[in-house]
Amino acid sequence: MCCKVSIILPTYNRGFIIGDCLKSVITQTYDNWELIIADDGSNDNTEDIIKGLSKNNQKIIYYKNSQNLGLPGNRNKAIKEASGHVVFFIEDDMVLRADCLENLVKTYELLSKQGEKIGAICPSLITQISYNTSQRGVLNHVRDSRNDDLEKSPCIIDKKTGLIYRNFSPKFNGIIIVEDCHSCSLYPKEIFEKIQYPENIYTGNYIGEESEMNIRLRKMGYNLYFQPKAVMNHFVQENGGCRLPLYKWSYYFIRNHSLFLARNYSYKFVYMESFFLFYILRTVVSFSFLSLNKQPKK
Repeated sequence: MCCKVSIILPTYNRGFIIGDCLKSVITQTYDNWELIIADDGSNDNTEDIIKGLSKNNQKIIYYKNSQNLGLPGNRNKAIKEASGHVVFFIEDDMVLRADCLENLVKTYELLSKQGEKIGAICPSLITQISYNTSQRGVLNHVRDSRNDDLEKSPCIIDKKTGLIYRNFSPKFNGIIIVEDCHSCSLYPKEIFEKIQYPENIYTGNYIGEESEMNIRLRKMGYNLYFQPKAVMNHFVQENGGCRLPLYKWSYYFIRNHSLFLARNYSYKFVYMESFFLFYILRTVVSFSFLSLNKQPKK
């Protein structure tokens, strides 16, 4: 395999966790890569940690933005620095299994030889959460409601609400064509000559930005693939990055998804937005009812 991979790692105030991510990149079984770390103006010890671990490693490129660009803008800036055949986005609270990159590149080269029009390839994502919040409780409640469907497919787009449910589990077998990929996926570098992450549109928690790009790729005739043999662990953190308090996260979730519907579903937006707002109301009522029933009786 001779395919060079440009790994792009946006980060912001994650000095306490980014070291584990860097070590997992450095120890990959596939070694034809460069790592571009795009620091979006951190004011903690992120820079010191990175420089300490990347000392004398010419494959690691680090720069720090003078002002915070936000996640989409930071990614787009980093793409311009990439020199690889493919671009692989990762996040600072993720740890790659040693053969993650190797499996992704093998899949890319296999599909390329078969003449497939590759938009993106996403790895398995194992999520581990060490804290409890109302936000996380709501998300778990919503996902549990679609468990039966997600056992059969790693990604479901609800046709009424446009909401995307994901279960990119390593339990699936073989390469699977999917409707959407998660944000840590591998893309051919050449597609970024035609498309880029939408900037200054999705804000706050940035929900919708990667899905809009993936939908546009599918409309252009590209396929999205899932390779369950490539595995990443996501150690979800309470602080840093794009984490927000529940009330802010909820506002941006509704705002961003409404924009996502308006920008990507044309006239269908009228009824999909109605279904989405009804879904929000039903979820809040359902979750509140379950939470009250779980409270210990006095």
